[in-house]
Amino acid sequence: MNKANLKAYALHARKVLIAAVTARANRLGLSGKDGVFEVSDH
Repeated sequence: MNKANLKAYALHARKVLIAAVTARANRLGLSGKDGVFEVSDH
């Protein structure tokens, strides 16, 4: 079974998921820098 397409899709899906979670966290006032999360006041 050729898994190259599955691996490529999984890498792309992971990047999309990370971007979506990061965007949602930013909207909630959370930001991560150097592995440390900060809560902003707004």
